[in-house]
Amino acid sequence: MAYAACASPAAPEGSLKYDSSTHKFRYCDDSNTWQALGGDVAAVNRFRGTEACAAESDHGRMIFGDAYIHVCTPYGWRTLGLGFTSPNPPDASWTGGYFVLVPSITKGNFGGRNGAKNICLSELASRNWKGKANAYMRGMLSSSKVRAFLCDGSTCENGQPSTSYRFALATVGGTASVGGDSFTTDGSGVGPGDNSDWSVATKFDMENRTEGYQWMYWTGRNAGTSTAWATTSHSVDVCSGWASTGGNGRVGSTGTGTSRWNSNYSSCNGNAGLVCFVDP
Repeated sequence: MAYAACASPAAPEGSLKYDSSTHKFRYCDDSNTWQALGGDVAAVNRFRGTEACAAESDHGRMIFGDAYIHVCTPYGWRTLGLGFTSPNPPDASWTGGYFVLVPSITKGNFGGRNGAKNICLSELASRNWKGKANAYMRGMLSSSKVRAFLCDGSTCENGQPSTSYRFALATVGGTASVGGDSFTTDGSGVGPGDNSDWSVATKFDMENRTEGYQWMYWTGRNAGTSTAWATTSHSVDVCSGWASTGGNGRVGSTGTGTSRWNSNYSSCNGNAGLVCFVDP
């Protein structure tokens, strides 16, 4: 119930307005005063829905544009008064995990498997990717749930046993449209159980489709078979346990078969991506 009323302009308690002179949102409080609301941004002439709204720190931001107030939420931008119309709402029916490519982010000296985990956590929180809203709402973007698809010379990270994972691509400013296909690991957490191409748009979209060039990502992994990645490290190409920019690191790349996790080697002084497990 509103009992107070603000003046200049007149409005009941709880009302919200945008002040074009100070570029802030203000609300009418219970002492008849217009107070500035935190997390405000300047008005925009045309709201496009592509403004930054990926990181958790963005949630709650508001933009005034096209005669509406738009709020950044874990589901993406919402327009007040227009209902739940996000193009990427969480898929409540999906109970599996995610297998997300974060492209072109690091040289080979990122600090081993734990360093890779930290990169995955940070980048998955700050970038857009298909399924992020679902993972966020299920509490999966945490240190206990996120790992890198990586071998460090002694140990390899594999999936959880008998678990389904959906593909996604996490790009800076991306539209969260790449991915959606899935695979299921065996009882040892090994996948993908098929010989399908990871470069297509329903997986990682690696070949010159989304951002103009082919992705490579660090794996440090032996070849395995055409339908199952290896559970052992490459004997040499691991950038000294992912602690050095000297030497080479084994990478995965476009195609089918073993090239998906053992395509070639790349200089540890060059940038490549990481594939991240997000466990259910």
